[in-house]
Amino acid sequence: MVFNWAWVLTALYGLLSLAAIYQLGRIIAYRHKWKSFHFGFLLAACVWTILRLIYFTVIYPGSVPTNQCTDVIVFGIPLVVQCGTFSLLIVFYAYWVHKRKWDTKYKKPFWAFAIVTNSIYTLLFCVFFGLSCSKGTEHHHSMLLLQIEAILSGSIFSTLTILLAIYGFNLSKLSRAGVTRVKISGSSSRNVTFHIVTITCIIGLIFLTRAISDFLTIDRRFRAMITNPLTPFLFCRYVFWEILPTAMVLVYFRDIPKPSVRTTPSNASQQGPSAALLNSTDTIPFPKPLLASTGPNSPGLKREACQSKQACIICGFHVM
Repeated sequence: MVFNWAWVLTALYGLLSLAAIYQLGRIIAYRHKWKSFHFGFLLAACVWTILRLIYFTVIYPGSVPTNQCTDVIVFGIPLVVQCGTFSLLIVFYAYWVHKRKWDTKYKKPFWAFAIVTNSIYTLLFCVFFGLSCSKGTEHHHSMLLLQIEAILSGSIFSTLTILLAIYGFNLSKLSRAGVTRVKISGSSSRNVTFHIVTITCIIGLIFLTRAISDFLTIDRRFRAMITNPLTPFLFCRYVFWEILPTAMVLVYFRDIPKPSVRTTPSNASQQGPSAALLNSTDTIPFPKPLLASTGPNSPGLKREACQSKQACIICGFHVM
């Protein structure tokens, strides 16, 4: 039974990693800017799924002899990437809510918050890694440190969940009032609000349960239960906490415009949900200066130049 679960997870992570690699390849082939929300989300999904694929293909079945430290690294790094992806989503929501004053007032504080949050979580992983690789650590001290790690990890995900709820609510309210320029498939503001609320609720529920689980792992019996490969909880945890949010990222960021495509309000509805979700309705959402193939001596550079900061957005290709 465990063997079958491992192969199912291997197949799912394999499909997701191929989709992420394909999307990143299109960004590189079309010479889009790498310093963007779109590229950041897809890169995180790519690293996340490839490491999980290696884990369930090689380490979990035990087909290749590995040591404890290697197992912990391959297993734990995707958890760090997951925290980074979630905090990036908070920054992304905050950008849309504070778009008018983003560069002047909100950009540095939110990026500082994301860096501090991920640094703390990375430090927690390093502590866990050290405990796993250390053979001389007393069991009592190891359990105490693991319990502290669980409390801090649950606190981090709880904070991120609260921020996601706050900014998801604010973004939906601004969208309903017609203040934001977010557009989904040419829909009305009511449908845009529905999509924002749906995405926020699903992702918020995923990470809220993750935070609750971290708090519950303070109890040794619960920790043993959720890490037992003979229980279906382990399989459900990977599907709900990792595969579902990764698939959502790939689906909503699937539209990558070719260099010749010019997205306008009239054709935004044909660009798909991700392009519409992150699209600006300005006249030139993805101008030529964002393409590496356009040099400073290009005759059409001035004509295609970005008229404003808001005109440099399509599918999340806003310089972060």
